[in-house]
Amino acid sequence: MRNKQKKTFFLLLGMLMVIYAVSSANGETILKEDFETGNYSNNWSVWLQDSNCNTGTTLRVNSQAAHRGSYGLGIHYILDDDPRGDCQLHQDNNTCLIYHPPVPLKHYFFRGYFKFKLNANDLCSSPTVQRKLIYFKPENYNAGGWAFFIVAWPWGNNCDDNGYCLSLAYIGNGAMGATLWGDGSPGFNKSYNHIRANEWYYLEVEVQYRTYGKDIVRIWLAPDGETPKMIFERTDLTLRSESDASSDIGLGTIEVGRQVDVNRSSYNQGWIDEYRYWDDIVIGTEFIGPVGSSGSPPGPPQNARIAH
Repeated sequence: MRNKQKKTFFLLLGMLMVIYAVSSANGETILKEDFETGNYSNNWSVWLQDSNCNTGTTLRVNSQAAHRGSYGLGIHYILDDDPRGDCQLHQDNNTCLIYHPPVPLKHYFFRGYFKFKLNANDLCSSPTVQRKLIYFKPENYNAGGWAFFIVAWPWGNNCDDNGYCLSLAYIGNGAMGATLWGDGSPGFNKSYNHIRANEWYYLEVEVQYRTYGKDIVRIWLAPDGETPKMIFERTDLTLRSESDASSDIGLGTIEVGRQVDVNRSSYNQGWIDEYRYWDDIVIGTEFIGPVGSSGSPPGPPQNARIAH
């Protein structure tokens, strides 16, 4: 009888382990937003800069911004010169969609598709424009606190030929303030790090907060329909302040489409008038991969890993 009970116990234990393993392997989808209702879901809030600064910038779900299906998110950035001041010239406080996860996240993936609706001349002409794509902030964020973001910036002196590149910047509150450009900085693979105007791009970011000075960021990028390439990998970043790392503070806010920022010294009246499109956004706890991936999401492409 005892042997039978033991056998039953270990059988049940084995079944539980299998169930746990399948659940862990599948991960969790925290947010899926394809805008197909004709609007963004009520999971988001909106920061509309125009209500404070009268820049003319708008954020709307429409058919022109669709990556697939009928609708996508279109942000129309307009910076005028009336009145002249930080509201117009330095757009760190700009229109964006804002998401607060139900619980702070310590290890997460963000996948989305974006497009700069511009021609090549607009993308690369003077003045130089910095386009911040996604902001990641802690659960206790306040002005001056730590945060990091993915940003697009001209590629060296050859923007007309090579377009923009993606970069990672992280600053504030005792964390290691730095900007890691995609031009050979540690962790970057510049072979795949190009962004061109008027093309859809798949972008995925993995973040894992660990002990102080050991945080992980990986970034995958690809033109729509192509195989993702890992363009960035670092396992030694200081994304959080030492006190927040000790308290294990996690992600509290994701901001999509937050900024267009123009060089103050070369600003001209009415210069900025451009669109950025977003679609097929997913936030989860496992690698997500491109739209249409069959079966389990593919893992990080090993042949694209970067030594550091």
